[in-house]
Amino acid sequence: MKKTILSTLFLCLLTWPIQAAVDVRMQGSIYAEIASEPGDVLRAGTRLQLYSELASSGATFGKIRLIGFNQKTGELNRFASTSYLRLDNLINWAEVQLKGNIFPQGPEAVLSIGNVEVDYSPYTISLRDDLLNYHHSSYLNRPGVAIKDLNVGGFDGAGFILWGFEDPLKNAMGGKVSKKIGQTTFSGIIVDYRNRSADAQKNILESFNQNQQLTSALEWEQTKSLELEQKIGALGSFRVLIANQEQKNYRRVMNQDVEIVIEDSVLRNYEWGLPITNEIDLLVGYRDIPVGFDPIFRDRTPEFDAQKGYYLGYNPIDRYKDRAGFYSKIKAQKDMFKLAIEIEDLKDHQVLPTNYRIAKVALVGQVSSYQVDFFSQLKQRNSWFSTGIRNALQEGFTRLILTRPVIIGKTPLLAGLEFLKQGDASVNRNQGTLFARYQKSDYLTVDAGVIQAFSKGATGGGYWGFNYKAPNGLEFRYRHAYPTVISDGKLLYDPDYRLREEGNIAQMSVNIKF
Repeated sequence: MKKTILSTLFLCLLTWPIQAAVDVRMQGSIYAEIASEPGDVLRAGTRLQLYSELASSGATFGKIRLIGFNQKTGELNRFASTSYLRLDNLINWAEVQLKGNIFPQGPEAVLSIGNVEVDYSPYTISLRDDLLNYHHSSYLNRPGVAIKDLNVGGFDGAGFILWGFEDPLKNAMGGKVSKKIGQTTFSGIIVDYRNRSADAQKNILESFNQNQQLTSALEWEQTKSLELEQKIGALGSFRVLIANQEQKNYRRVMNQDVEIVIEDSVLRNYEWGLPITNEIDLLVGYRDIPVGFDPIFRDRTPEFDAQKGYYLGYNPIDRYKDRAGFYSKIKAQKDMFKLAIEIEDLKDHQVLPTNYRIAKVALVGQVSSYQVDFFSQLKQRNSWFSTGIRNALQEGFTRLILTRPVIIGKTPLLAGLEFLKQGDASVNRNQGTLFARYQKSDYLTVDAGVIQAFSKGATGGGYWGFNYKAPNGLEFRYRHAYPTVISDGKLLYDPDYRLREEGNIAQMSVNIKF
């Protein structure tokens, strides 16, 4: 009880107005929802985010952040008599930041001490403070010292030291240097993580003897990268990225002995960009990302949230890991038309390599009074069994949407036709949809449609629904569809990440940020 009272007093003190050169802010949000979906008879509750920041301003900057609540998307504090939340009272960020000269008459820089961000590259080190992200957090709370915006002799520099690992003798240090000379721009990065004890190897081998369940251990890892961009006038520009990762690992083998392995992986990415005309751009590239290239601090953003299925983006290493090959992109824009074409031809690093081919075409434009939205993707995977027999798989997706404005009475509508084809050699989903949509500014959208199935793998029926945002901030969402689709809790996206609304939902919600 005493601890709870003290925690509450501490939170109040942080949010109490202070007449000084310090900003004290209570921030957060309250999201309230009442909804009904198939498989979830009634979902009602709130999602809370509450935190305080104590921050100073000026050349000497300091920030302390205290987390009270931090619920993510999909986490609701249900409306029930037994439902409650206890304050976390977690200080997850404490930073001192100094701006100015490092020594008299010396260069200026920004020096951070405490919790720091080090976001140099998704391939080498990308530590970001995204704990307050609703959908996903790859946040790693690594205290340390970081310096940035340091300019010496025309070179832009940054550096860091990170600690806070399980052993005080383990830390990471490194830096980044970049410079532009004429039409050439280059940057180099080094990240060195290791156990800096003089007896590191001896201690690790002893830990294997003491713990028979231990299967592997890392003594050190060093990642270096060089990125170069050269502009060559009418021939466009050429970009090179080479990253090298070295590791010293200890692994327990089948006979219980421990082997020491030093591994080396090299990532390569070459790109040539050529502006063919003012409206057409061409990009041709080659990438090779070995399966063993996996730096500790690299970007690890997943493509979709594992719990709710929200699209989060992706990191390039996981997307293309263990693949090597060529790719090309063409982008064109002329008057009312936008065209994009992408082709990938990649192989993995197996003895009998699997070939992956992907072709995408996207077109958006205006033809007479019709708006055209076209997207098509074809994925082919060719692999070989140990007997030499070829195993070919092919997946295709095509979506064509035609819309045009019409007026019924005095009501302006958007009428449209959508054709969708998706499937592989075993299952196909071919269907067409006639729909109409009414939209009033940004606060009301009403739509209805009829889906006609053209194949056994597709479903047909009708749907209607609306989205309304009231002036007071309350949002209403309703969708009624045949047949009823029971969702597994994850959102559905087309291959171009367009969200497909399937299933029935009745929802009232409000999100207030402060």
